[in-house]
Amino acid sequence: MIEGTSSNRQRLSSAQRALLDERLRGRKVKPEAQSAPRDPEAPVPLTPLQAQIWALAQSHPQVAAYNMHRALRFTGNLDIAALRNAIAVLVNRHEALRTVFAIRGREIVQIVRPQVDIELQIESPDNSMIRAEAELRKPFDLASGPLIRFLLLEEAPNRHVFLVAVHHIVADEWSLDICLTELNMAYNGQEIEVESPSQYSDYALQKLADIDRNSATHVEFWRDRLTDIEHSIQLPFDYTRPPTQTFDGDFLRVAIDTALMERLVALAARFDVTPFVLMYTAYAVMLARLSGQTRFAVGVPSANRLGGGTETAIGLFVASLPLPCRIDHDNTFVHCLEASRDSFLDAMMNLDFAFDDLLSAIACERKRNGNPLFQTMFVQETDSLETLDWSELEAERVELNGGCSKFDLTIFVDPNTRTPTVAVEFNTALFAATTARRIISSYVQVLEAIVNDPDVTVGRIDILPTAMRRQLLSDFGSGLALEVPDHPRAKTIPGQILQTAESTPDAVALVFDDQRLTYRELVDEAGRLAARLRACGIGAGDMVGIFMDRSLHQLIGVLGVQLAGSAYVPLDPGYPEERLNIIFEDLAESTSGGMPHVVTTAELAARLRSDIAVVLIDSDDASTLAPISAVDINPSSPAYVIYTSGSTGRPKGVVVTHANLLASTAARHQYYDLPKHYLLVPSFAFDSSVAGIFWTLSCGGTLVIPSTSDCRDPVALGRIISAAGITHTLMLPSLWQWVLLRHTVEQFQSLETTIVAGEACSQELVDLHHAMLPDVRLYNEYGPTEATVWASVHECSADVTAATSVPIGRPIAGSHLYVLDQRLNLVPVGVTGELYIGGAGVAAGYLQRPEETAARFVSDPFVAGEVVYRTGDLVRWHQDGALEFVGRADSQLKLRGYRIEPTEIEARLCAHSDVLESGVTILADDSVDDVDIQRTFELAKRLPASLVEKLLLQVENGEDSP
Repeated sequence: MIEGTSSNRQRLSSAQRALLDERLRGRKVKPEAQSAPRDPEAPVPLTPLQAQIWALAQSHPQVAAYNMHRALRFTGNLDIAALRNAIAVLVNRHEALRTVFAIRGREIVQIVRPQVDIELQIESPDNSMIRAEAELRKPFDLASGPLIRFLLLEEAPNRHVFLVAVHHIVADEWSLDICLTELNMAYNGQEIEVESPSQYSDYALQKLADIDRNSATHVEFWRDRLTDIEHSIQLPFDYTRPPTQTFDGDFLRVAIDTALMERLVALAARFDVTPFVLMYTAYAVMLARLSGQTRFAVGVPSANRLGGGTETAIGLFVASLPLPCRIDHDNTFVHCLEASRDSFLDAMMNLDFAFDDLLSAIACERKRNGNPLFQTMFVQETDSLETLDWSELEAERVELNGGCSKFDLTIFVDPNTRTPTVAVEFNTALFAATTARRIISSYVQVLEAIVNDPDVTVGRIDILPTAMRRQLLSDFGSGLALEVPDHPRAKTIPGQILQTAESTPDAVALVFDDQRLTYRELVDEAGRLAARLRACGIGAGDMVGIFMDRSLHQLIGVLGVQLAGSAYVPLDPGYPEERLNIIFEDLAESTSGGMPHVVTTAELAARLRSDIAVVLIDSDDASTLAPISAVDINPSSPAYVIYTSGSTGRPKGVVVTHANLLASTAARHQYYDLPKHYLLVPSFAFDSSVAGIFWTLSCGGTLVIPSTSDCRDPVALGRIISAAGITHTLMLPSLWQWVLLRHTVEQFQSLETTIVAGEACSQELVDLHHAMLPDVRLYNEYGPTEATVWASVHECSADVTAATSVPIGRPIAGSHLYVLDQRLNLVPVGVTGELYIGGAGVAAGYLQRPEETAARFVSDPFVAGEVVYRTGDLVRWHQDGALEFVGRADSQLKLRGYRIEPTEIEARLCAHSDVLESGVTILADDSVDDVDIQRTFELAKRLPASLVEKLLLQVENGEDSP
């Protein structure tokens, strides 16, 4: 026996132990207590569960979710008269089958009709299964009755399908077994053993009395056990939950290996639990792994037939218990099994409560779109058909699909060791059939794991079948092989730009306002800057800041720094002094000589500190040195460093190598058509600028650079697209939507491709884009700075509507993507996990931040010697292999494409003498009027504009605000 169980049992009386054994071991006991007497003429109140079902039937009168059935196929000479007689005997013996429901005053009551003649419908349809399922899906009228129907379908001479359909408000699964048993006995002319069966009305009155007597104690029991339980579980849904509950469902059954079931039954006996408790625990473990949650509830039916003749009565006796699951992923399965058994032992002695009273006790509100406390059930099936002898008839069970689902997901396990099965009933408004089948596969995988090693820890159980693992690692997770040109000068992007300048020297490379530079002029001026930097002692591995506004000089500076063998660091003139100083400290430690070097203009140089080595790009002597026209760059040396918001309160610089840049750009050439005229909208301090700059210049396209003010003006951007014949661009989704709304189709005649990135892309934008520009391709890109701009991409098609959100797509060439749980296990399709990015685009790390680098750039758990970047982004795979962005695993925010670490802003806020605590969030509108100008000004001194919004709310006390 599992340790700890015997002490629980010692608390129980002998009668209580007997009742528990009935539930846990299938034994039948008959306590001496009898049902309370009643007036046979008086209406009877509804039990709490009946009241719930009645309410659902009133709000969803056309839904057949609470229709239950048994169906048999008879082969042989069926005696229809004997079957009709058996039906009459059954209905006359059980009051529940003659019960209807009515409103009397302010009360709902059940009324037993003294006699009901129920017809056996006989038909000969073309397709008996379709007809039977149609009958099963017909709603019952609870007020008029009858609430049981019998249908006989002739498939061929001597072959019939017999259907018994009954409403759940008057019966449960046990009752259906009684129906078949007594129909069988009456059909065979046998005398039924129990002459006066206990009636459900007697039980209902007794149950209500028990609830009145025990409810306070039992509700308190459940309140204590459910206090810390989450009221919803995050299953791998395919579709967004509707605002109101739908009961549309489907049903799948899968056979499992007989040897596996035999081992499971033996394992249950080894630990002195029933197979039900064992397999329920395995289901709870699987749910914990699928959801990532450790505290949730699973519905479990309890037969609730505790003697007094209830074993042979028909009615709604079953109780759905919200069993709490506390699954610590570091615990062993045996530990979880022990907890499950203890939970059952206690739960079975606390059945007298009303569900609404429990919800009130734990402050759980009812929901219109699902069960408020648990959304999944676990059910063990039994088949009483095997013990029935239909005389000269052969009878086999027929499984019908009622097309309904009472819960999000219900698992049915038939543990017989001859033909064991696992079935799933699922809500089709939430799940696709392929997902339901995968859930069964994961469940069977857990069952196999526990029989092989019951001491395995939950977090180490492999829930992925081999085929699914292969799909995640290869089919979904790996991009195409990267295609890189074989020419020696094509091994770096600066080399490719020099090669382009040689082949098309007079082609226009850059456009800014009315200024133009050809490739020859660009390479010449950048080469001269590179020579000047070399003369200053700048070389391979050094970092050089570029402190300029948007201009042709800015691009000359980018290429010139790289031709010198160094990495450029974009510095936005809008950065506050404190942020610039942090970056200069990093540059000083990363540059030979210890002095930061910055390329800038004469106008901006005055804003820099005196200890900064300034290289003026617009000085009179800028052209005195011969340009560098050849370059030998080590692919592993840094190409650029872009700073992002830092969780420690300090910004951090992402070091991207030339190999990274080459891979990222090569993947663009491999995926997109060539950008002939590219509109560069993102800030140079934002990594999306990298995509446009190097993609365009490496293939001989023209890079069009709008002014800073034009980049914020949708009217100006539309005008530039038209005037400059723009073919390609990349913008924030919100900005592109703004541009579309401010222009007519004529403005975009030249446009071929639009890429959106930096924030979530809405289906609304996709629809608007294709409505206006059906011939312009729209792509949604995803990728952090640490993965060299992009890691996945999705083409937003006009004929595909996102079921949840617009996907972020599939991995680009040369990259691979893993979706992992907290223990670095692959998670199944549809399950939320953290995204890890591997491949040629993974950056070298953070500049002068070894601890943060070690925390984010970790060993590849599947490829020895490789490094992956831990994004902190929560994603999940769609069935088609596309990724969906779900949210963040931490507090990081995104605003207009900029990554924001709230802790950086909070640290600056708390530096103010008047601020004790601070919190940062993004508001969806401008409705807040409380603006603290002084503190906003203080923030602006320390943080870039992207991190300082115009709203700063003042909280007068220490209470948390949403």
